[in-house]
Amino acid sequence: MGSMNMYRIFQIVTLCITALPCLISVKHFLINKGDRANVIKGTGETGAAGASLTPARFPAFLMPVLLALIFIVFLFSRLYGLSSIPAGIHLDEAGITYDALTLRDYGTDRLGHSYPVYPANYGDGNSALYTYLEMITLRFLPLSMFSIRLPAVIMSVVCFFSSFGIAYELYEDKLFALLGPIFVTITPFFFTSERFGLDCNLMLSMSALSLYLLIKAVKSSDIRFYILAGIALGVTLYTYILSCLMIPVFLCLMLVYLIRLKKIRLPEFLGTAVPFVLIAAPLFLEQLVNLGFLPEFRFLMTDFYRLPDYRIGEISFSNIPDSIFVIVNLLFGGDPLGFNSLKEFGPFYWCAVPLFLIGLVSAIRELCCSVLAGEGALARSSGVRSGEYPYEQDTRLTAVSDIKLREPYLLPVILLFGISVYSVTILLPPFNTYNSNAIYIVFSMLAVEGIRLITASGLTKTLKYASLCTVFLVLLLNFLVFSEFYFRRQTAVYGFHAVFVSTEPADVINYVREHYASGSDKKIYTEINYSQRDYADIVTALFTETPAEQYREYLRAWERGDEFLHIDNIYFGFPAEFDENEDAVYILGTDWQHIASYLSETGFQTDTAFSGYTIHYR
Repeated sequence: MGSMNMYRIFQIVTLCITALPCLISVKHFLINKGDRANVIKGTGETGAAGASLTPARFPAFLMPVLLALIFIVFLFSRLYGLSSIPAGIHLDEAGITYDALTLRDYGTDRLGHSYPVYPANYGDGNSALYTYLEMITLRFLPLSMFSIRLPAVIMSVVCFFSSFGIAYELYEDKLFALLGPIFVTITPFFFTSERFGLDCNLMLSMSALSLYLLIKAVKSSDIRFYILAGIALGVTLYTYILSCLMIPVFLCLMLVYLIRLKKIRLPEFLGTAVPFVLIAAPLFLEQLVNLGFLPEFRFLMTDFYRLPDYRIGEISFSNIPDSIFVIVNLLFGGDPLGFNSLKEFGPFYWCAVPLFLIGLVSAIRELCCSVLAGEGALARSSGVRSGEYPYEQDTRLTAVSDIKLREPYLLPVILLFGISVYSVTILLPPFNTYNSNAIYIVFSMLAVEGIRLITASGLTKTLKYASLCTVFLVLLLNFLVFSEFYFRRQTAVYGFHAVFVSTEPADVINYVREHYASGSDKKIYTEINYSQRDYADIVTALFTETPAEQYREYLRAWERGDEFLHIDNIYFGFPAEFDENEDAVYILGTDWQHIASYLSETGFQTDTAFSGYTIHYR
């Protein structure tokens, strides 16, 4: 508790430090009209150049060098200790990977469904994208914790470069564009969620890619980007079932917004809608089957079937009173599941919250001004860039923004996506961070907007750079402190997070098969430690690469209530009638020392290669 309080105090102090330059910048906007006019005009040191992070003589070759350096830090933070941190294996990691393994070998998931669009997993389903990415990974790499988690890292790279693209399209400034990947690299939720194989966390990466392509499409009016955005949004549906609500809400809001701005035509609408609908169709059919509108059926190679536990009932308007202010938890923490959010830090650095808040105000203002101005928002933006309109005429749109650095209608795209995610989040029981994981790309981009406001606030050059240096140093310090805790202290403090289990029982069984039961049907009896019994069966089936049919036979025996369960030649428990002459191997946890002593007395040899288990053989 003392350690946690220390980290909380650190978070509060750094929040206060970053709040100061944010408040100074806001005060300058609200009070100092003269400097604010200079920002809008683009004259003097606080004009467009002053609002840019990139010096006038910035060497072009340095930008890719800086991006590469950030990417190296990013990759190290995602790959270092990937197999062992977080400790153990998440239950969904085990289920997803076993399905991927059986799909690779037999064309069905472990329950026998052929190429499902929504695998059943433990009965309530999981999204398919991670399963199929894992299936591809296992075609090239052997099964291990590294290969199980590698797809999460690969998709995090998509998020990294998408954030760069979003920031560049918003600001057209090379150094501002680097702030996107910087926030993706250092923000706790990005950091933790991209290091283990939870299917729904892929929604964050696919949402970032979709936002980049959609912003690019809106900005360029290029139908090719509208098509790519439709494809990306369609694929996003297969990352998390909640996206089936979030994405349609977002697309409806975007359609209304773009129609108001007269920024979309029928070909562009169809360019997004057609690929989105085509990709979404199989998942839509699966939902109709589960809602009872269609019977179970097979089409081509895919089974459409009812889940044993369809959780549509969790979504309810009755949850709104309890969930309406869940944004506080999304920013500051409070998730009981430590793998989502370490309680010492929360999912989003507290010091970045002031940046997010002023960025949020800027985005809301731009959304309102753009909607009120309608097509005029685009005309004024175009006129400012061409010199047709004087800057003073555009103050209604740019009171807190530098129009020379961003089209005023683009930042609201980020805001509308955040509104879509949050509107679905408040329909759910509180509180689980990964339900809203896509919102962290919104938080990060609005924090970038907060930094832009500091640079464009009309502060003196000295005060502006002092503010920026303070913000960057505090963010860096938070990242270093968080990284030290995550890699060096987390396992000692948390051990196995909730719903993570040990892989040790499966490791011991594979060791026994290699050394004492190689190439034979010799029975292996296991008495697993009480603390490791939960879901030991599926972890064992996964890491021993048990054929799917054998696992299904085990499930049928479990449903019948058989007392002595086994998977192939692996028996869970000590035989009720012990035969000391049986040619078998016994694996005993430290909870079963009395049996270990008995086996030693009857002539069995003992192998102590594993600290938590003893192996008894002849």
